[in-house]
Amino acid sequence: WSLFQRGYDGVRVDWRRRGLQATAAALRPTQGGFEDSANRSISGIDLLLGAVTFQPATVVPRTQWQLFAYRYDDDRPVSARPDNSGLSAGRTDAAIATFGSTLVGAYTTGPGELDATLWLAGQTGTWYGQQHRAASVAAEVGYEWTKAKWRPWVRAGLLRASGDSNPGDNEHGTFFPMLPTGRKFSLTATYSLMNLNDRFVEASFLPHARVRASVFARALSLVTAADGWYSGSG
Repeated sequence: WSLFQRGYDGVRVDWRRRGLQATAAALRPTQGGFEDSANRSISGIDLLLGAVTFQPATVVPRTQWQLFAYRYDDDRPVSARPDNSGLSAGRTDAAIATFGSTLVGAYTTGPGELDATLWLAGQTGTWYGQQHRAASVAAEVGYEWTKAKWRPWVRAGLLRASGDSNPGDNEHGTFFPMLPTGRKFSLTATYSLMNLNDRFVEASFLPHARVRASVFARALSLVTAADGWYSGSG
């Protein structure tokens, strides 16, 4: 994984009350990932975001629900379009809105804890003059034996990020993850969450308070062969 993590320059406002948090921000990302000139502001990208998070402890304990919206604008100079069109471009032309929701919870049951996550996102806007329409969904579930030796934890999940089935029409359908950055848990930058079916199972153990061991298997496939295999960490 990369030591050069991404940061953001901008303004953020948070408002909190019991069981509710609202966030709004206007940001410009900094260089990071595998760029060793880290923390330098990227002048061609602007990001607006808003999110409202509910944690209704009295209604559904240990559950969190979030609604979010992002607006991504990018006009950096480039040498090629990162899509399946085969067309050249001298400048990025992307203005994409992402709307979605996340539901996450962890519940004590039996000798351990059951956890679950559901994440949904839809996108609209323009991509190099084309209409952009894309979507992604992720679901995960796990169980950890919190009182057992080594605290074994098993998990399974799936992710589907849409692809573009027709490079010749006026609609771009590849889900765009905006600002991906290499993180410790991703372990690899050989694929990005675009035009992808990703299914996994995982088991992890805690033999020491400062050591966690994991083993997992993933099954990866393209949503549509008319689109490409996308890689990189941002």
